[in-house]
Amino acid sequence: MDRPRYLRFGEIALDSEQHAVLREERSSRLSEEYWKALMLLVEKRPELVSKEELFDALGISSDGTLTKQIQRIREALGDTHRPFRLIKAERSGGYRWSAELDRHDATIPSRVASVYIHPNGRFENEGALWKELRNDEPDEPFIFKELRRDQEYIYLYDETRKRDVGRPMYFRIPILGGVAQWTFPNPIEWENCLIVEPQW
Repeated sequence: MDRPRYLRFGEIALDSEQHAVLREERSSRLSEEYWKALMLLVEKRPELVSKEELFDALGISSDGTLTKQIQRIREALGDTHRPFRLIKAERSGGYRWSAELDRHDATIPSRVASVYIHPNGRFENEGALWKELRNDEPDEPFIFKELRRDQEYIYLYDETRKRDVGRPMYFRIPILGGVAQWTFPNPIEWENCLIVEPQW
């Protein structure tokens, strides 16, 4: 089946190129078997997917193993508490994907600038990484890994952890410019930190 790269279901998106689940605070790549099973559920929605179909996708043969594999997929989706919102087990056997596709939301993230200027420096894009070159520390840039993009933000992870050693920091830059925000995880609570302006 031909599908767009991104499928969005509420707070999560599925990246068919990277075989990854994208959530605000993280990106989780799935193994080939897990991705195949997940896509089987998504593409057959709202129909039931039989245990036998999932056995085949996952390369397994027992109910107990299937339960564990589905649980691992749920963990990547952030759907770990009952009642499950995304993948539901049916008494008749098998599982069903229960979330609705966000058709109102574009499935391809917005084009972003390669440089974002802020009052004390700039962010420069280098593939999957972003460098923050600061006026007060020109020789020691901060390095951020890009986790994902949506229609509003580029989500970054602080690879260097210079701001607070040992505590990973997440950062998001507004694609069209405006107030950038940062946070430490658990829970995610975004705080305004600086104004950025894109240079296209």
